[in-house]
Amino acid sequence: MPLPPDLVAEVRRSIRSLVGARLDPARWDEAHAHLRRLGEAVVAGDAEATRAGLVPVAQAGFEGAVRRRLGAPRGSAPAVIPTKRTSGLPLVGAVCAAILLLLGWLLGGGLLLVGTGLLAVGVLGVALAGTRTNLARTQRRHAAQRPTDDLAVDTPPEVLALVAEIERALD
Repeated sequence: MPLPPDLVAEVRRSIRSLVGARLDPARWDEAHAHLRRLGEAVVAGDAEATRAGLVPVAQAGFEGAVRRRLGAPRGSAPAVIPTKRTSGLPLVGAVCAAILLLLGWLLGGGLLLVGTGLLAVGVLGVALAGTRTNLARTQRRHAAQRPTDDLAVDTPPEVLALVAEIERALD
């Protein structure tokens, strides 16, 4: 008995997610075993066994996609607009902070002065942070990151062959 069309589409989506995925070699062995069981269920036309076999295959595909994305080398955004270093920004921030403090004192005295003082510190902090350029921040962030010891490997040829075999069985 042929599988329902929605199940066929789900099987295709799940097995195709393994192509290009990155997993640890031991995890690929598990995925290969689950994929083999899924292939047997597809060939037999057993809808229940196919649904049960989809879960671990889909999980492996999702994990591999996440590891591929997270394991990719980090780079700058393709269009980082350089910011111009503005030496006057801290001065503007300090003036704004002083105005906030004065308003806090005039409007409410000591208690309101504390609240506006915290806001003034935040304004000054943003003004000081704005003096650095995007490129400098990006370079510092990349220099601080350690390379990961990722042991993940690309999709093995035997998994690719099994995916192609299941694709043929679905047609």
